[in-house]
Amino acid sequence: MRPSAAMLICHKGIVPCAAAPNLGPYESTIDNDAPWIITIGAASTDRRIKATVKLGDGREFDGESAYHPSNYGSPELPLVSVLRCFGNTHKNTSAKGKIVLFYAGGNTTESGEYIQKVGGVAMIILGNRGNTTFAHPHVLPASHVTEYEGEQIVDYSSSINPTASIIFKGTQFNERPSPAAATFSGRGPSNFNGGIIKLDVIAPGVNILAAWPFEIGLNHTGTH
Repeated sequence: MRPSAAMLICHKGIVPCAAAPNLGPYESTIDNDAPWIITIGAASTDRRIKATVKLGDGREFDGESAYHPSNYGSPELPLVSVLRCFGNTHKNTSAKGKIVLFYAGGNTTESGEYIQKVGGVAMIILGNRGNTTFAHPHVLPASHVTEYEGEQIVDYSSSINPTASIIFKGTQFNERPSPAAATFSGRGPSNFNGGIIKLDVIAPGVNILAAWPFEIGLNHTGTH
């Protein structure tokens, strides 16, 4: 929104509101930062669709996934790290019968399809933008963990015979901290308006789930 246009709106008695860009988590990544504009960012809620990663050494890390398979026994499986998973980037890594560990990037649901095709049976997605975790409709057991927790899992994956399991706990409420600005949400201080602090308002914008007909499947192609 042009600041001059927003000022004209103010003179008409209308409060201008505009979204922050999704350029976080870095500072001064805010647009629509004029003092007379209410700048709105995305926030988490107190709900987590919890999928906990349990490592072979007993440590547990809470992640999220919208896909919670029924009657899943949470088996302890070998853990392999490919770090990146785009198309055939994992082709030289044996994934058969293993949990595949990789950094978030691109469409992680499609990454799950690739992993499934080469015999992988589960995946752990490592956050790369702070503390926001995402609950996506994956095609196989999965957990999306934070950047900090992901670093610990990567370190463990380089040990001898690393293993892990994913434990699905359903929707949990009253989780903290919440609400919190989403990692991807732009934020101040402003570079152009005296360093004023933004965001002004945050509203739910993380893991807002929608329904879909069962016949469509878990992705828009309806191929499974």
